[in-house]
Amino acid sequence: MVNYDCDDKNGTFFSNDRADWRLNALKSRCLKAIMSTLPVPTRLLEPLIRVGRIKLGPLSSPKVRLERAGRFKIVIDDPSDHVQTYLHFQGHFERRETEIVRTTLQDGDVFVDIGANVGWFTMVAAETVGTRGRVISFEPFPGSFERLRRNIDVNGFDTVTAIPCALSDRDGKVPFFANTANSGRNSMFQDPDQVRVSEIEMRRGQDVLAQLDVEHINFCKIDVEGAELQVLRGLDRHLKDGRIDHILIEMNPEKLEQAGGSIDALFTLLRDSGFDIYDVANPQVALKNAPSKFFNAFCIHSKSG
Repeated sequence: MVNYDCDDKNGTFFSNDRADWRLNALKSRCLKAIMSTLPVPTRLLEPLIRVGRIKLGPLSSPKVRLERAGRFKIVIDDPSDHVQTYLHFQGHFERRETEIVRTTLQDGDVFVDIGANVGWFTMVAAETVGTRGRVISFEPFPGSFERLRRNIDVNGFDTVTAIPCALSDRDGKVPFFANTANSGRNSMFQDPDQVRVSEIEMRRGQDVLAQLDVEHINFCKIDVEGAELQVLRGLDRHLKDGRIDHILIEMNPEKLEQAGGSIDALFTLLRDSGFDIYDVANPQVALKNAPSKFFNAFCIHSKSG
């Protein structure tokens, strides 16, 4: 297990002006205390950072942050990264989606995290399924994979298998593009604010699951910035046989079209595979048609009911 100093303070931001650093650290600690303890809406975090003129950047050394409920740890090394910003100041990320994962999974379940990033949902799942369960996480970007491995190690989650590749409907190598401000937007399909950083390995999902002896998936989370269709097509046998109970998936019309697909095609594939589809933000009624907006979908297979 990797050891880090557990320090819940702000950490050291690089600055040549010591007075400026102290003021920035004070403002950051105050905002962190507010966002961690009071029921402040998540959407206010970034505006408060801007209004407070809080400067964010890499820490001089990694700091361990307890998840808000104190169930596991997350290592923070760069609070300026979008995902780590929320983890640093609030101790959680995507609250609705997190609650769905926690309340759906049971002890001993199998969770597959496709596009794990730094591993937030991997940690949530590992803590929930316990030592009898299994978590398999895929993250192709080297920097994010290193952070994922670090978070697994600092928590001692021995049931997690982390694999540094992308899942798709075929094997190969593809260019990978990084968003320097938000690692959650790293993608195989380039946006104007992204730069090519590497070439990554791509594997057909069904083949990887066979090698790992994964017969049934209780919960699959997919967040791959437009490649969702390719991922699902690569899991064709699991989908056809009804061997995935629940899917949490990002539906981004712009990124899907950039990847040669569409939100309608993704919606249809899931419906034809036996899933009822719900908008995470409004989960009371199953969707009949694909919305034309960006949203996160929670999909429940008819057999799992």
